[in-house]
Amino acid sequence: GDEEFHRSRKQQYQKVKQGSSYTKVPFIDNEDSAYWNARAQEELLDQLKITPQKRKAKNVIMFLGDGMSMATVTAARILKGQKTSKWEEEKLAWESFPYIGMLKTYTTDNQVADSAASATAYLCGVKGNLGTIGTSTHHNSQQ
Repeated sequence: GDEEFHRSRKQQYQKVKQGSSYTKVPFIDNEDSAYWNARAQEELLDQLKITPQKRKAKNVIMFLGDGMSMATVTAARILKGQKTSKWEEEKLAWESFPYIGMLKTYTTDNQVADSAASATAYLCGVKGNLGTIGTSTHHNSQQ
């Protein structure tokens, strides 16, 4: 499985680049500044081709990754890249959506929100205390 795959990739890499510390990632000799500038221009042109939606949305589909921090997303991308042999060039499916956004939230009494308080923040538009759902701190303090 994975061990044999990585062993074979390591052997391929060592034939190309003797003495490197890389053991699992294949050497790609075109990754110089011109390569990365060209890639950035391609991605920018792809984004500029997207026509902005000017009509009012009839429906909205919201994907919410509860607990998906930047570190979690990066780990998922790395794992997928290892499995597809695209390595750092891999993208997660939703990273190709025409419109995406990312937000963070917290509770009024804690830096790290739980699922209930997070749901309250994005569905009700008001922050609450840790461990509460559907109530604001104002409502909580009157009980």
